[in-house]
Amino acid sequence: ADAVLTITDAFFDFDVSAVVSKVKDMCRCIKLGGLMKQFAEQCGRLIRFILDLFHETTSKLSCLWAALAFAKDCLMDCLGYASEAKQLCQETVDKGNTLMDTSNGIKGKLEGLGLDPSAITAIKELMQGDEVRSCIDLAQNMDDLVKACIEKVLQMINRVQEGFENLPDILKDGIGDTAEYGAEDDDPEPANVETDVNDLEACRGEIEGSNLMDAVDAGKRGFSGVSDKVDVSRGMLETSEGFADRCTETIDSFNGTWDLKVSGNKIKEMCRIVMLGTMMEQFANQIMNLVMAILGVLNAIMDKLTNLPVPDIGEIAGDVGDAIGDIA
Repeated sequence: ADAVLTITDAFFDFDVSAVVSKVKDMCRCIKLGGLMKQFAEQCGRLIRFILDLFHETTSKLSCLWAALAFAKDCLMDCLGYASEAKQLCQETVDKGNTLMDTSNGIKGKLEGLGLDPSAITAIKELMQGDEVRSCIDLAQNMDDLVKACIEKVLQMINRVQEGFENLPDILKDGIGDTAEYGAEDDDPEPANVETDVNDLEACRGEIEGSNLMDAVDAGKRGFSGVSDKVDVSRGMLETSEGFADRCTETIDSFNGTWDLKVSGNKIKEMCRIVMLGTMMEQFANQIMNLVMAILGVLNAIMDKLTNLPVPDIGEIAGDVGDAIGDIA
């Protein structure tokens, strides 16, 4: 460029010798000018590519951060669901504690009663009183509360899944089942109340098939079984409360500092919440099965002891004789 200026000045000054001496430089400048044009064109292409890349990256990042913001909103909703589910578990535990105390109290009253007509009347009055009805109502309330808990848990799981499905595929790559991906080695085994339910079914069958002589004893064993199985459900409810607490902790962690370097951990946390919710749902369903079996026993006790016939002395003697004969 400097050489071109010198040649131009020489032309303007009519300095022929200077012009002649710069001819070579002028030719070189012409060549370099072509190269400069090529470089400028290629530089322009590169700049346009960079601009396109920035536009595409900005679009992708905008979608990414929008998806992550939506996921945060979903998990904030889940914070409420987890808190409500825990509260319902606590209320169910309280109902269960009252049911255990009431059942043990009724059992204690039955312990001191015999089979004379006045005792049978007292038993019938006890079965028709507020305490037994209270037991049935408490068990029904437990069932209703557990159902409400399951509903909250399912809402939480669905909300997390909604946020997860909205994430870009690159963040979900390699993740199949979200619950399985969120599992941890120290997770408890699934709850199983089959044995407990079978025990209660056998207890109910014994009550329903009992005669006058053994109905009261069967009823006492029934109330004892109810108390024992409510205690089993209490342990599962406390475990479910722990699941809810861990959901809350995981959500708090998810809503902490966010950048792309920790995105993998954040996705893991979303899957962890799904797994915790899945475990809560499974435990709650088992609790419901147990509570329904408890209700069956309570209804059987009330029906059997409420409808006990008031015997005369001859009938009692005959039943005693039959019992002795069976033993012999």
